[in-house]
Amino acid sequence: MLVCMLIASQAMAQSVAVVALDDTPTSRKTASRMAEMLLASGRSVSFGEPAFARYSERVVALNTTADSKFADFKTRYDKGTEVFFYKGERDAIELLSPLFQLGLAEFGYVSGKPEIADQVFEVGVLLIRAYDGLGRQAERDATAQLVAKYFPAREPSLEKSPPKTIELVRKAKAEIHKSNSKLALKPIGGDGCVAMMNGVEVKDGVFPVASNSDVFVQARCGETRGPLMKIAVKPGTSVVALVPVTNISTLKMSDDSFESRRSAEVTLQGLQFWGGFDEVVGVRTPESDDDPPTLFAHLRGGKITWTETVGVPAFVGYVQQTFDLSAEAQAEPSSTDWLAYTLIGGGVVSIGAGVALFFIGTGKASDLICSGYATEKPSEGDCSGDPLGPFTKEQFESEVSSADTLRVTGVALAGVGVGAITWGIIRLITGSDSDHATISPTHNGVQVWGTF
Repeated sequence: MLVCMLIASQAMAQSVAVVALDDTPTSRKTASRMAEMLLASGRSVSFGEPAFARYSERVVALNTTADSKFADFKTRYDKGTEVFFYKGERDAIELLSPLFQLGLAEFGYVSGKPEIADQVFEVGVLLIRAYDGLGRQAERDATAQLVAKYFPAREPSLEKSPPKTIELVRKAKAEIHKSNSKLALKPIGGDGCVAMMNGVEVKDGVFPVASNSDVFVQARCGETRGPLMKIAVKPGTSVVALVPVTNISTLKMSDDSFESRRSAEVTLQGLQFWGGFDEVVGVRTPESDDDPPTLFAHLRGGKITWTETVGVPAFVGYVQQTFDLSAEAQAEPSSTDWLAYTLIGGGVVSIGAGVALFFIGTGKASDLICSGYATEKPSEGDCSGDPLGPFTKEQFESEVSSADTLRVTGVALAGVGVGAITWGIIRLITGSDSDHATISPTHNGVQVWGTF
């Protein structure tokens, strides 16, 4: 029982997304059947739109009402900078502090606007210098902490800031590093794309970030901007975030070409990462009058496997083999196989009924020999009882046919019983039946043919 409970808990921990690779009814129906099989095995399954909804929860919708708040941000930033250099720190703080607070309060909006993000960063750096110049160390250090937290991929430059300011920001980042939360970005779905972290372009590398705090990421390819996403990294965790170039909402494979598969793979990868799934399966069954093949794209452990099956038995076999459904059902050797015992019990009853019918038919045939219309003269001692009849010819032939039917039916029932008992014993010995599916390679993956 303990083994069974452990395996069940492992299955429950595995979350699977099942989606159709196109919007045809046949693909949705096949994907639905697969989701039902996985649900029956105890897995956590998201099918269709609910799976994409988990991805959409991580997409940041820009607050368009903030446009008016930032309409004159650049003008106010320029004014504050001028005051800092020509009138002094105190007056500069009065102008720059509200700008910095506004930028942090609307940081999701700011992260989608790199030019504003740059200005918010520079405002924070100027405030560090202004507080330091006035000897307001607590406010200086608190501002340095905020700059380090909201801009993990950027530091003040020597061109604009003195070494002391740079050191203050680095010291603040060192405190953040103690949580050991790290984030790297990988754009997917385009060539030559760059990744943005909190509105700052980042190159290859891993960046320490504040743990359990939202980080806003985005991919850009020229003028194309992907959706703005948010992610929080747990303490002691390193994450490589897959940043999509285009928004992921549906899958619409128009054919089985190389390009269509690569596009689908990007969607499945983004869906798995941002939806938080352990595995993702895409299913496509083209509409056809014949028995069309079913195409599967299975993403597990960062690897996608394409598989094609033909026919319902092969479909079932693929799902069972890919997700070890049969193994889970038979995980506990001591569990009772009720089907096996039912087969054996039914077989015994069938043999008993068959033997009874056979002897009834045989006895009736013997009695017919003693009838007045028997064509054979009974040997001496055969007719110790009362003979049947007398019969007409037609009645006699009918009685003979009835006796033959009883004997044939008895033999058939006994045969069925023997077969049922044999099958039941095999199930008890092997723990499974003989159904299976064969998987063979194709030019783009593997193909499964059922042998049920």
